[in-house]
Formats: sequence, C-alpha cells, structure tokens
Amino acid sequence: MTVARSPAAAEGPGEHRANYPQNPARAEMLLTTPLFPRVVLHRGNGVDIVIEAPEASAENAYIAGARVNGRQWHKSWIPERIMNQGVVLRFDLDDAPNHAWGSRPRDLPVDRHK
Repeated sequence: MTVARSPAAAEGPGEHRANYPQNPARAEMLLTTPLFPRVVLHRGNGVDIVIEAPEASAENAYIAGARVNGRQWHKSWIPERIMNQGVVLRFDLDDAPNHAWGSRPRDLPVDRHK
C-alpha cells in the first residue's frame, strides 16, 4: 500500500513512503503520510482501500489528523478487520508535526511481542 510515516521527514528523489504492516503475517497497517492526493487500491477480495490527502505535498509531510470511513481517527494504525472490509482513509496534512495525533499509548500499534 502507498502512504508514509507520521511524523515524516521529506524524502529525496528516488525514495518512497508506504503504509506497511507492523507484522507481515497480519493485516494491521501502520499509517504514514500520503504522497498523493488520492489513491484507490483494489484488493483481491473485491473491496477497495481509498486514501485521500488533498494537502499532499513535499512540504506537508506530517499527519495533522485522520478520518476512517468519515469518523475521526486518532490511532497511528488501522486494524485488520477494517482493512478487510474496505476503507476510506482521509488525512489532514500539515508542514509541522501535530504531537497530539497518534501519540497517546492507546493510539500506538499493539505490540504482540511484549
């Protein structure tokens, strides 16, 4: 999937950012700053993952807020059950970090190795 990290440093030519699983054996996705204003991923199971970030640019490298299927989202990850149903992820981006977004202990990804 294509999106990037939060907070994110601007990356140089040839570098890319991506949403990625915390654990490759599971479908939870860590959220990162999108590079493109809109991307639609068509999954093999027939559902779509839509990523919207109207302010996406090299300068707006930080997630200021997010919505999942229209609802405010404070976690820095998306659980497998939502990813498997299809989802619309909408990101609000900014040129400065929002230290409040995704930083509370309950907003961090679950560490199943503890």
